[in-house]
Amino acid sequence: MTRYFNTTGPCDPAHHYYLPTADRMPDIQIYLDRQQYFVLHAPRQTGKTTAMRTLAQDLRRRGVAACWATLEGCEGIEDFERAEPLWLRALHRASEDLPAAMQAPVPTTFDAGPAGNRLSDYLRAWAASISVPLVLLLDEADLVTGHAMVSLLRQLRDGFLDRGVGKFPTSVALIGRRAMPDYLVQAKDGRFVNPGSPFNLMAAWVTIRSYNSQEVAELLGQHTAETGQRFEPDAIAEIARVTDGQPYLVNALADLCATQLVPDRTQAITRANVDAARAQLIRARTTHLDGLVARLKDPRVARIVQAVMVGDKPFSIEYSGDDFQYVVDLGLIRLGPDGAEPANPLYREVIARQLAFNVEETVPKPI
Repeated sequence: MTRYFNTTGPCDPAHHYYLPTADRMPDIQIYLDRQQYFVLHAPRQTGKTTAMRTLAQDLRRRGVAACWATLEGCEGIEDFERAEPLWLRALHRASEDLPAAMQAPVPTTFDAGPAGNRLSDYLRAWAASISVPLVLLLDEADLVTGHAMVSLLRQLRDGFLDRGVGKFPTSVALIGRRAMPDYLVQAKDGRFVNPGSPFNLMAAWVTIRSYNSQEVAELLGQHTAETGQRFEPDAIAEIARVTDGQPYLVNALADLCATQLVPDRTQAITRANVDAARAQLIRARTTHLDGLVARLKDPRVARIVQAVMVGDKPFSIEYSGDDFQYVVDLGLIRLGPDGAEPANPLYREVIARQLAFNVEETVPKPI
């Protein structure tokens, strides 16, 4: 089967056009070599999950017990006593990708343990049962909130000083859309917990950048190599410009062009086709763009985004504030040479349409 442009879920190089994610982020191996803990944050659909699953596979080939697990099932559960059993079961399920001798213990034996210690006890028992380094890559970690997040980090901290083969995970990555400062906010009342321990165990916050123009051309070139269908140079340039290399948007525009607008592989894809695909993508309100629009209902986000869109003349945006960084981490805006701006031209249009939606819908039709 011919590969295609992926717009849903992690990339599989066997089925999707693909560029190695590791090329778009700092070298993580240094943190693993130093047995450090770190945060990987980036906006939705930029390649976080693909990168970490690939990393886990690479580490397993080198004999490391590397486990990628998602904490998505804990979303909205702020009570750590309810969240802890879910964490253990998520780790146990994910460990089935490991050789049998490296898999996690059965979690039910830890359910009766003291609340607030069950995760750390489980990880100690798991590490003690194997003779190789244990590395945890915890995806969707930022969906854990409130007291559950505090407990998660405290339990990681409790084993951090004793980490090592046979003792505790040597490295842990928290993977999500938010950088570390936003993990510090208690969800119930917005108060900051102590920003020192247990939050100072993270050695770094790293992110994944978008494609550059050369990488956009390389990705589109894979389609040409496999099907013979060309993207005209101005079409490639326009995809790079309007998306600013955001991976989902690049793939979505290219896929619309190749599968719907120009299915004839003997016909080249033109700039006009890209323009039509952009309009169609915005009208279709894909899950990705719907998620973007939903974020605009968050007061923290709306205040910043509206100021960016209309011009921050009163200088109301606190660029050093946590709310600004939060919106940047979500991938909605960026800090450009002239101040804050939408992350890319396509997002600018989507945001403008949404902010003006009520006005647009009530404008009388021309007679």
